Amino acid sequence: MITDYVNMTEEDINRFQNGLDLLLTLARIHYGELGTLIGVSRQTIMNLCKGDIKMRKTQYIAINVMLDYKLGEEYKKLLEIVYSMKGL
Repeated sequence: MITDYVNMTEEDINRFQNGLDLLLTLARIHYGELGTLIGVSRQTIMNLCKGDIKMRKTQYIAINVMLDYKLGEEYKKLLEIVYSMKGL
């Protein structure tokens, strides 16, 4: 639900960005696919995953909402796995 993602902190965004590449790998979602879903380029997603650019709040919300919608119940489980594996 979108309200889960609106009251995020800068720490939440950084934590999410640090785990994004692993999350996409586990979810079997390619950069281009996610980019298309949220209206940005494959390159933007790749740069976010590498940490070359800082994730904005709007990107955080858009990515979370789309992954939550696309993956359903599996999404929160994957997030927990990523955060535990990366020590986030």
